[in-house]
Amino acid sequence: MRLLIVSPYFAPSSLVGAQRMTSLAKYLVDLGHEIHVIHLTADTMQRTTGNSCRSTAPEGIILHPFDLPEEVPNIFANELNKGRAFDVVFEQVLESYEFDGLLVTLGPFYPLYSLKKFVEKYNLPYMLDFRDLGSIERIKKDTLLNYIKTSLTEVYAHHVEATVVKGADFVTVVCPGDVGRMQKAYKIPDDRITCIFNGFDEERTKGMDLHKPVEGKTFRIGVFGKFMIYNKAKAPLILRAVDRLRKEGHDVQIVHVGVGQDDVRQTIADMGIDPACYDGRGILDYKDGVAVMSGCNMFAMDYVHPTGLGTKIFDYIHLNKPVLVVAPEDIYFAEFISQFENCFRVEDEEEIFNAFKKVITEQIKTLDDKVDADAFSRRHQNKRFEALVKKYLNARKAK
Repeated sequence: MRLLIVSPYFAPSSLVGAQRMTSLAKYLVDLGHEIHVIHLTADTMQRTTGNSCRSTAPEGIILHPFDLPEEVPNIFANELNKGRAFDVVFEQVLESYEFDGLLVTLGPFYPLYSLKKFVEKYNLPYMLDFRDLGSIERIKKDTLLNYIKTSLTEVYAHHVEATVVKGADFVTVVCPGDVGRMQKAYKIPDDRITCIFNGFDEERTKGMDLHKPVEGKTFRIGVFGKFMIYNKAKAPLILRAVDRLRKEGHDVQIVHVGVGQDDVRQTIADMGIDPACYDGRGILDYKDGVAVMSGCNMFAMDYVHPTGLGTKIFDYIHLNKPVLVVAPEDIYFAEFISQFENCFRVEDEEEIFNAFKKVITEQIKTLDDKVDADAFSRRHQNKRFEALVKKYLNARKAK
């Protein structure tokens, strides 16, 4: 199979969004498929995200990089400029190779603007992978003013997305809760959409001792990724609960790998909490971050999205240690985590405090002794991706 993947964010980007297609491309190449990837150059990825590019593209993948022009104040001009820059490399690649199929991961969404024209011209079957939900997520209906504003900017994007979704052979999303939203918005039949998780990346942690004993007496609560960004009102209660535990004589500390440590430290200062309760390590490479998390006793996170999944939950499942989640009970994530014995969904300070204390005093060591961690690995998700691609490409050939 010769497959073209469109993934603007790809290795060497270290962003979570880049790892989905980087992992899949490597998996498919290792199986003997010829995989081409259209992606942004490292310079453009770093310029547009502010994150350094620290990973390495897997061997055997045929790469087709492109740059984006500098941004201009006009949002419409920006999107058109991005679309044109993508179109140049897209057409060059399609002119140079004959592909069995195309897989486009989203967002960003500018590759969709001319997609219909190109797939019709080259008679190319395609699948869409919605890591983000695009216009149905961006259109805000909370106030009349927001609805008017976002409708004016998103009506064209929504039309484009509806058109390309209609022509897609298959659609994937990263969260089960998003399947229904996409079907409602775009009238997608049950047999043309499914959820494929992001999963934890076992390939990048090979040879590591992921369950090494914690050194010293400090009880470490790991936070891997974003902290106090999703729920700015309630996430600081985690800090307050840790401070209370420390005042009771428990040697407890939050160990944070990810963005936002300066904001966390400022919040600690504003709340008058002992700064020793927090150890911010900053942004680390995935493997280094997992190594730090493996030395923790449990994990904590906050989440509020109604249908999404906090991606780092998969790493927590892999490491198999207790998890505390500050989240409302009526979101999909709350339902998802309820399957694990020692995952504590909490909302107020007292619940957070009691959950931490329970894990400490009862010496709870695992998230769930019966968990099938491999079901949440990228390897397992990649296997499902390959089966879907082959199934729908073969169906197209049979017509």
